[in-house]
Amino acid sequence: MQTDPRSVITGTAVLTPLGNSVPKLFEALIAKDSGLTWFDCGEEEDRSAVGAVADSLIEVNGFPPRVRRHADRSALLALTVVSQLLHDIGITQATESNQETFGVAGTRVGVVWGSSSGTPSVTQKAFSAFNNGGKQTLKRKSPLSGVYSSPSATSAMIAEIIGARGPNITINTECASSTTAVALASMIVESGMADIVICGGSDSTLDAFSLAQVNLLGATHSTKHKFPSQCSRPFDLDRSGFVAAEGASAVIIESKASAKASGRQILAGLFGYGMSTNSGHLTQPDQDGAGLRASLVASLSMAEAEVTDIALYSAHGTGTIQNDPLELAVLESVLGKTQFRATPIQAVKANIGHTLAAAGTVEIAVAIESLRRCLTPPIANCESPINADALLVRDSPRSLKNGVALSCSSGFGGSNAAVVLGLVSNED
Repeated sequence: MQTDPRSVITGTAVLTPLGNSVPKLFEALIAKDSGLTWFDCGEEEDRSAVGAVADSLIEVNGFPPRVRRHADRSALLALTVVSQLLHDIGITQATESNQETFGVAGTRVGVVWGSSSGTPSVTQKAFSAFNNGGKQTLKRKSPLSGVYSSPSATSAMIAEIIGARGPNITINTECASSTTAVALASMIVESGMADIVICGGSDSTLDAFSLAQVNLLGATHSTKHKFPSQCSRPFDLDRSGFVAAEGASAVIIESKASAKASGRQILAGLFGYGMSTNSGHLTQPDQDGAGLRASLVASLSMAEAEVTDIALYSAHGTGTIQNDPLELAVLESVLGKTQFRATPIQAVKANIGHTLAAAGTVEIAVAIESLRRCLTPPIANCESPINADALLVRDSPRSLKNGVALSCSSGFGGSNAAVVLGLVSNED
């Protein structure tokens, strides 16, 4: 196992259906709380469980009027979580007189942001205006939709509030987007192109049209359960699909030298990462798991980690019929039967649903908190495990040994990304 990380994480922030604090989210997971509610899809007897972020948690007053008026909800989620991230480490937003928010030139600060859906509400509003009244109505109701509907609008606005003038990249590897963003951010730091990169992801698709689209793909849950809290069931025999949710999450990736120079606390080190593509069906995982296996193996290889170094596996764990058994089978093939039986598995989506592009960095933040507390929350709703050999932490929290966390994400289109995280001394 490597002792020197490729980059370090000095900040994490989340905005989820269970709140906007990593410690509070962790405590809610420990208590098996649920952030899921029913959403009326507008048709008779058609409802869906969803994970919605409370409007009161979305910051708007601190942003320019043009942003408040024109930006998509997913962008507002992203800007809120990044503002929260800055606040947590004692940094104020960039101003005209102070562009060096991190104490270094803006050209040394970058952004890598993931989005699965882009800016759907802006696009839908603009299309409706144009369809009802042509160009003049579009001009009156959504005059700036041409730019605010761009997927890159979110990362551009993030760059503005943090004073970033280095690399600015928007990526879409669907539900693997923010984990991919972490890997790319580390590459940028390792290459010397930037000292600090804000990365993460955001999505908000809780409208009838977007929910109908994903439901028709056969990936979302059935409505047979009495309560919405029962609908997201990773690794349970009674699972029927994922629960759509909105959210945002962000982390700070920087070089160890940069963190030490600034005095920022190092929460964890990034020791390895891997990315792969299934090169098969757009929505179904490859049946032999070769794509996912490649990303897990690559991340462990880069970290020079033995399977016995792994203290925790943070699962993608969507609760879909096909993903869950395949993910466990692939994990067992990578770890071997003995270590597979000994590695605790956590699955955050049981409590908050699937936050799409934000999911990866939400789960990374929880995994880091787990390593720091030497404790993993139980998996809610996993009443009848699909694999008797898997160490699915279910009934109560479980203590963790010292070691690293392996976290993975997968997405439509066959994208996979995995990272290896470990605690790092702030005194080295």
